[in-house]
Amino acid sequence: MGKGLLLLLGVILIGLLSYLCFMSKASGIEKELISRTKSLYSDKDMEWIEVGIRGEKLEMTRILTLTGVAKTAEERVEAESVAKNVEGVMGVDNKITIKPIPTPYKIDVIKSKSGQVTLSGYVLDSDMHNKLIGRSKALFGEANVVDNLQEAYGSPVGWYESLDLGIEKLEMMDYGKIEIVDSSFKFEGFAGEKSTKDTVLESFENSLSSDYQGSYAIETPVIIEEVKEVAVETIEPETIDIVEEVPKEEIKTVACQEHFKDLLSKDKIYFEYDKADIKTESYKLLDKLISVANECPKSKIVIEGHTDSDGSERYNQQLSSKRANAVKNHLIEKGISAERLEAVGYGEVNPIATNDTNEGREKNRRIEFNVKEGVE
Repeated sequence: MGKGLLLLLGVILIGLLSYLCFMSKASGIEKELISRTKSLYSDKDMEWIEVGIRGEKLEMTRILTLTGVAKTAEERVEAESVAKNVEGVMGVDNKITIKPIPTPYKIDVIKSKSGQVTLSGYVLDSDMHNKLIGRSKALFGEANVVDNLQEAYGSPVGWYESLDLGIEKLEMMDYGKIEIVDSSFKFEGFAGEKSTKDTVLESFENSLSSDYQGSYAIETPVIIEEVKEVAVETIEPETIDIVEEVPKEEIKTVACQEHFKDLLSKDKIYFEYDKADIKTESYKLLDKLISVANECPKSKIVIEGHTDSDGSERYNQQLSSKRANAVKNHLIEKGISAERLEAVGYGEVNPIATNDTNEGREKNRRIEFNVKEGVE
């Protein structure tokens, strides 16, 4: 073998050894940069950040790549700042995304008549998630709890505490629902005893966080009092005082009106947005209204539809009429005679609250039952 060839082979061997040495050293430096960066993130409870090195396999860039999902924009900026301050890092490729906050931030807890409890909506993290499900299973039984919750950043202050209070009181209901939307807390239910209702309402008044606006609708069994016949003592003609006796059916009509008014003051018939389709959650209330209607079978019932002032006056009148007729048709399907029912739409002309606030407009969107003279 010639000296020239041996010299060439020697140069190649030296170059190869140098390259391997360089790559080994480069790999060690990269690993050290990644290790030190991860250690800093660990100290700051930011272990969720993944750290790598950007560049080709034969290139040592010392540019760190950051990936992961931050809760806020500030957290993303902080992650980049930490990496840039690691000695030896030449640059940072920040690929961290920001976790979106659901709008609105909402949760529903529904207890059915069978005792099944379904939780749907958002909780902050796995710790809150596990606490909430554990609490529910302890109150309602493990087999009765359905978990449809999602974890999402951005829960309002006192989210878990408000849920915990609501779930505790829901356990006292025969059935019911909790709905929390941002800082609005709504509780509906049916209690077998009035004392239970009073206890629950008092608890909400005393314990619900001032950060939340509460709305409560708790029903108790409707008791229709029987109108008893009163025996009139016979008096001699010359000493008779003329007394106008109120017919029994008229007394029942008045009682019906009062029961309708009481039921609709505590709850309302809900419709799909901008439609006349009755929401299924209103069927329980409608069943109670039908029960009252059956107690005064000779009375005529006018079903009145009302709206808020959003939209044109003509459109609101038409929508209120359609909704009133939808309720009328539902009652007919449930066995109430069509001759007893009349549906009228008043639109926006008879508000019972201001239309300048969401709460006022909500009150104005309503169905009323008005009992009139008896059916022929």
